[in-house]
Amino acid sequence: MSMTFADLIKSTLDSSKERLKNPIVGSYICAFVIFNWRPILLLAFSDEKIENRIKAVDLYYSPWYWIIISIITPIAISLVYTFLIPISMVWIDQKLEPTKEKRIKRIYKSKQFVTTEKIILAAKELDLKNAESGNKQKQDFLNEIESLKETITQRDETLNQVSLANNNTTDQLNKNLNATNTLLADMKRREEESILVIEGLENALTESRSNTYFAKEISNTLAKLDAFFAKKFIDLKEEKGGRLLFGTTANRKDSFHKFQDLMLVERIGVDDYKFTDLGSTVYNILRLHNALTKSSELNSDLLGKHIREAFKNLSTDQRSKFKRMVSSNEEVDPSKVTVNDVNEFIDLKLITGSHDTRNYILTELGRSVLQFINFNI
Repeated sequence: MSMTFADLIKSTLDSSKERLKNPIVGSYICAFVIFNWRPILLLAFSDEKIENRIKAVDLYYSPWYWIIISIITPIAISLVYTFLIPISMVWIDQKLEPTKEKRIKRIYKSKQFVTTEKIILAAKELDLKNAESGNKQKQDFLNEIESLKETITQRDETLNQVSLANNNTTDQLNKNLNATNTLLADMKRREEESILVIEGLENALTESRSNTYFAKEISNTLAKLDAFFAKKFIDLKEEKGGRLLFGTTANRKDSFHKFQDLMLVERIGVDDYKFTDLGSTVYNILRLHNALTKSSELNSDLLGKHIREAFKNLSTDQRSKFKRMVSSNEEVDPSKVTVNDVNEFIDLKLITGSHDTRNYILTELGRSVLQFINFNI
């Protein structure tokens, strides 16, 4: 394979680089340039013609031995630089080694002292931070404990209030329930008594229809029996076998003598009595009258309670509207109030009627409430 000119140049440059890397060659070139700097600068930078510059160089190297000196001297310098200087440096390093060791030890001792002092200072600063952090953490714990105590106190107060409210509500509900149960039991008892009395009256009525004289006897006996003895008479309780006893404390002897004179009871023993047919009929009549009277009083009390509750549920504005809606002849005119007002009056059972026809009438409760409103106004 033939070598081109470019390859030749490249090979030459590579060889030159390898040679220049040799320490002797490099040092020789440097020494040669330093020793012969004048002719080199004259050739390179002079403004004279090249012929004049060459003549000047020849003149510089005359006589002839200067040429030898300019070549031999750089060689000697390069040899000294290459061989003697490293040897001298080794010798100098050996001589200076103890001094360097002492100097290095001194430097590191100084650094060690600085490091030790920094460690001591860092430890002190860490202790300070720990102390500050500990105090702060302790204070935070104390604050948290106080906050928890306050929270527990508030919770206990809330629980006590809720428990008290529940107890009050439970007690009130129990009272209301007991009162309702008592009322229901009393009403049931009265109903049973009324049924028994009605049955007795029906029997008495049947007998009276067949016996006109017996009916007259009943009427005459009721006329002779005053309120005092009538109350004592209905207080009697009939045991099995017909024996009569008073339900409450009473003057037994005088009462039975009175009842015996009226032929309401008859003696069956020394101090024992029983109802006669007339007495049994009169007893049932009086018991029925007493039951009806109590029922009427109870209904009256309940009605009064409903009137008061309905009156309280009406605001002042609603009372005025209710009065305006009802005319003097108790006719209801819904056009004088709003639809919501009409609905509220219906919910309170003051009026009744149809929304479609817009015809409403006043209830008994509404009539009583209206009178109550007029009275209070």
